[in-house]
Parts: sequence; C-alpha cells; structure tokens
Amino acid sequence: MKKQVLLFLILILGAIFRLYQLDSLPGEMWGDVAEGFEFTQFIFDGKWPWYFVLGNGPLFFYFAAVPSLLLGLSFFSLKLSSVLIGLALIFVTYVFAKELAGTKVALLTSLFIAVSRWPVTLSRLGMMIILVPFTVIVVFYLLLKAFQTNRLRYWIGSGLTLGIGLYNYPVFAMVMPITIFVVGICFLLVQKSKSTRYVKGILLACAAFFLIAFSFIQMIWVEKDVWFAPGSYFASKLVTADGTLLPDWNERLIDNIKRSAGMFHIQGHSSFRVNVSNVPHLDSISGVFFLIGLVWCVVRMKKYRYLVFIPLLLLQLPQILVLNVPGDVPNAGRSSGVIPFTYFLVAMGLMFYYKVLRRFHIPLFFSIPLILIIFAHVVYVNTFLYFVTYAYGLPNQNTAYSKILARHIDALPQNVSIYLGACCWGDWGQPDGKPIYFSLSNRKRNVVNQRLVSSCEDIDARPAEVILSPKEKEKAALFDDCGKGTVQTDSENGQEIYSYIEIPKTF
Repeated sequence: MKKQVLLFLILILGAIFRLYQLDSLPGEMWGDVAEGFEFTQFIFDGKWPWYFVLGNGPLFFYFAAVPSLLLGLSFFSLKLSSVLIGLALIFVTYVFAKELAGTKVALLTSLFIAVSRWPVTLSRLGMMIILVPFTVIVVFYLLLKAFQTNRLRYWIGSGLTLGIGLYNYPVFAMVMPITIFVVGICFLLVQKSKSTRYVKGILLACAAFFLIAFSFIQMIWVEKDVWFAPGSYFASKLVTADGTLLPDWNERLIDNIKRSAGMFHIQGHSSFRVNVSNVPHLDSISGVFFLIGLVWCVVRMKKYRYLVFIPLLLLQLPQILVLNVPGDVPNAGRSSGVIPFTYFLVAMGLMFYYKVLRRFHIPLFFSIPLILIIFAHVVYVNTFLYFVTYAYGLPNQNTAYSKILARHIDALPQNVSIYLGACCWGDWGQPDGKPIYFSLSNRKRNVVNQRLVSSCEDIDARPAEVILSPKEKEKAALFDDCGKGTVQTDSENGQEIYSYIEIPKTF
C-alpha cells in the first residue's frame, strides 16, 4: 500500500510539472502543431484522414480528438493530450523497471521521469513525440512478460502494440521492429534449451504485428516516392538529391555517433522547441548517476541488461543516420525512444550510491537527507531550465503572437472583415495565417491562405481591419484612399505585437 501511495504522489508531481502554465508555455502554435491541429479538425469533420504529415503519423491526433471533443479543439487540448501520454509514460516505465530491478529502482525511475526536463518538455508540446517512448516501453514490458510467463495475451499484446506504434512517428517504423528482433534473439540465446516453447507465442506476436502493419505497409507502397525518393522528406536526411551518399558519409556517421553519445552530458539538441538550445539532455547530477548506473548494470545486471542497452543504442539510429543535416544531431525527438532506459540507468546509479552509503554504515538520519538534497537540486535545476531558461529561449521570449492577435479579432464585431497586410514579423516567422485562425474562439473569420493585401482594391468587404507588422507601420500609407483611421499598435510585456488600421464601411 505504501508503494502505491508513493507512485500516486510521483504521478501527482509529474502532473504538476506538466500542467503548470500549460496554457501559456509554450504559448505560440508553430508549423508542425498547426498541421496536427488541421489533421484533428479533419477528424471532427468526418474525413477520417489516415496519412503522415511532416513526419507526424495519425495515431496521436486520433487520441487527441478525445480530449478535444470534451474541451473543444485548441492548442491547449492538443497539449493536454500529450500531457496525458506523458503521465502514462511515468506509470508504464515504473511497471517495466519494477520487473527489471524491483520496486525501489522503479519508483526512482518514475520520479526522475516525472521531473526531468527532457520528458517534461516533450509532454507539453501538443505533438506526437511523447508517444514514442510510451509505445516503446509498453512493447518492451509486454515482451518481457511474454518471455517470463509465455502467456499468449502478452505475446499478442506486444505484436499489436508494435504494429500500432508504426502509425505514430517514422523513427518508430525505422528501428523499433529491428530493436525488438535483436532483443528477442538475445533472450532466446539466454534461454538456450527452453527457446522452443516460445514458438507459438512468437508466431502469434508476428501475426498480430503484420495484421496491424498491413495498412502501414500499403500506405508506404502507395506513397513510396514520398518516403524513399531522393529529395523526399525522409530520404533527404540520408542521401543527396541524386540518391547518393555524400563523399564523407563515413566521417559524418562517426561524428553523429559521437554527438549522440554526447547528448546526455556535453551538448544537446540545438532546437529551442524541444530543448534548451544545446544544453545536455540530462542535468549534471542525473548525468553522473547515469554513468554510474550504466557501469553498475554492465557489471551486476546480467540477466536482463540487454533489455536496457540494446534499445539505448539502436533507438538512437534515427538521429545517427541523419547524414545530410549534421546540425540536427543530436535530436531530442528522434532519440526520444531511449528516455525510459536513460532514466532507468539514472535511478540505478542513485540506488548504487545509496547502497554505498549503507555499506559504509552511514546512518539513515544522514544518508536519507543527503539523497533528498541531491534530488531537490535535480528538481530545482530542471524546473529553472524549463520554466525560465526554456521559456525565455522561445521566439520573442514565448510571446504568443497568434493567440494575442486572435483575442483582438475575437473582440471585434462580426461584420468587420479581417485582412492581413503582413505576416511572420516575429523572431521565427510568427504569426502566420493558420495559427491565427486556429487560435480564434469561433473561427468564423477565415485568415488561412488569405493573400496579403496591399491596396484598397484588395479590400472587398467593409467595414474592415487590416493587420500590419509593427515594424512596418509605414505600409499604412498604402491604404490612404480607403478612408482609413490612424494606425494603432497593441503591445504586451513591453513588446509591440501588431499594428492595425480600421477601414470604415463608407467614406
């Protein structure tokens, strides 16, 4: 009972880290999220889309449709959906770690996932990335139980989950089946003479996998040019436009391996969306315990260590094989499948440290507070890095241009037509038409794909309002013949967000 209470408290802590300021951090919707928003809207419209968009599979958006149905489709409902998956990741990783190393290590593993910046960031994006580590750890748990018990429900469950995961993110489709195959071979080699008793279960798992994967394979075949043609979104990561490897591909491969190994301690993902730019994915203390746990597992954890080290290595292949874009390695999203195994090793390192304290007869009244201080430092560092440093590093210090502009448009009378005289004046090309439209409360004013107006002739419905960049207020002169009012500018937190001019119905 005590352990269940501790797990519940850890989930509450994880929920706090994921729900605090969720509506405003991150605040601005960007391209990938806008495409996902539109995909989810298609589901509500009864179009039932089933394809990949910008590398995003359909699985997450069908899940996100449920909270969005209850709360209304919004950036917040998408973020809440990824938060729910992030909380489920904490729980399933606990269950998996408990099978490998016992309850104490499992609680520590879930605790680190609950508060660490890497999983917290991915849980709050409103994107499908957090579904990768969740699906990975569910498959590994079911596979472990299948080999332990040889019960058919675990075999079938692992095959079904592996197949379902294909519809989430291309990195899963690339390496997860290979990883499971290698892990399965290792398990059979360890079992030796007992391996024949698993034949029925393995065949059922394969049948379940291919049953679910059939639609995916069909999708790939129909759109093979999108996936494999030189210059396509996926192939361009590996080969040049003429379909060949770069002359120095081997040097780049070695460099990517080094960069991937260094993402935990030296330099992390450079993107401000999924990481504090270039900051290692582990905080310094977690990084030390990760190394300790890695060595301890190699030396002491002989039975199931391949269940940790094989995925830790192979699930980094999607970022390692990005040979054409060296600046995109490491990548917090493409390597997200290693999150459960990474924090399992961190927990193992902390447990080893505790055992050392006990072995040297350090009294509990000293060792327990010491560990609590260490963990408090981990919490503080990760809290500061995400809620302060990460937030400040977002475009325009996380100023939600589209949301602010949408709030202004929502307040206008319904008979006022909206025209965009400019777009994309923020630090990273925000605001844009789709994020503005998707941030509107009723979405009755269509500003998506609307061409930018540059004269009175472009305004065919009055009264109207023309939105301008606050950096180009002089463009208001283009509308002098419309009987326009004066240029007005709205600001927030000391930043000029947008300018606008009112065009009367008659003049």
